Amino acid sequence: MKQDSITPKLTADSFYQIEPLQPETFVSWKDRMIDLRKDYPEPEFILEFEGMKFFTKGDIVVIKGKPKKGKSHLMISFIIALLSGEFIGLNRLKAVTKILYVDCEMHANYTALLVRKIHYASKLNTKENSNDLTVLNLKQDAPAERERLIEDAIKELHPDIVFIDGVKDITRTEPNDQAEGKRIGEELKQWTAKYDCLIAIAIHENKNDMNSRGAVGAAVEEISSEVWRIDRNYEGLFTASQTLFRYHSPVEDLCFTMDDKGNIQREEAQPKTNPEDLKLQKMEFAFREVFTNYNKLTFNSLQDEYMKVKRVKQTAAYNAIMWAVDKQIIVKNLAGLYELSNLTLPHI
Repeated sequence: MKQDSITPKLTADSFYQIEPLQPETFVSWKDRMIDLRKDYPEPEFILEFEGMKFFTKGDIVVIKGKPKKGKSHLMISFIIALLSGEFIGLNRLKAVTKILYVDCEMHANYTALLVRKIHYASKLNTKENSNDLTVLNLKQDAPAERERLIEDAIKELHPDIVFIDGVKDITRTEPNDQAEGKRIGEELKQWTAKYDCLIAIAIHENKNDMNSRGAVGAAVEEISSEVWRIDRNYEGLFTASQTLFRYHSPVEDLCFTMDDKGNIQREEAQPKTNPEDLKLQKMEFAFREVFTNYNKLTFNSLQDEYMKVKRVKQTAAYNAIMWAVDKQIIVKNLAGLYELSNLTLPHI
């Protein structure tokens, strides 16, 4: 076959010149061998809550919950404690040199509002940037570009802790892609090891249970050293607890509310409720949402409104209404219309 005059002839020597092997990047298996003649340092905890220590560099932390249930505000609570030393019962055990917070979901003006909340609570100037906290807004970027920007920032800043809000925004395919979940998990592990940082990442839960959404969420949760779950009740109380922690029993009941200006305030944990009471509270909250713009509804209108608000099918809506009638959350009046019962009205 005649050699194309434009295409250079490749030889064995020229092939190795295309991808030179850099000696400084070569890793031998011996570099990864555990040597019992050495002392390996124990994990150094960064934060503490009621005597329970957590957050260690080199680990992955998952913060999960339903959409709009407080994941971002739990993240900024951790950041405030890291910057100021103490916040809502969280205590800093070790000073950090740099924190990176990455928002992939909100408009830049909302991200800036969150950062000002952090500065205000940390007693920092709300009109000046902090040398200890860098915040990126990557809403406008594609998932692959977000990953590049995050890693570039980690390389340059050398942060102790990286908060990423959230995992779905660096997912290039779809949530149930197992290969994508493995890829993201491996990448996060490599970042924590290569750059000696802790990465805390937000993950949405499934709509109908407490599992992380899709194969991607499950894969990241599987490799994490600690998992925090946050929820908000109908009274606006946020409660965060660890569902998994590698080093000791999980932290429980970190509770907070927000004042009328949106500032986070500590709140005492409520007494534990049994599953039946918890379901009753959730259903009361659900039907208050349904009746937000109505005083009375026909059965069909009530069913349609419940399906729209809770995003469920007709059978689930019918069963919920029958359960709510049985528990006197809603009642059928003499005109045959459904309305909230007097039992729920004082809580509105």
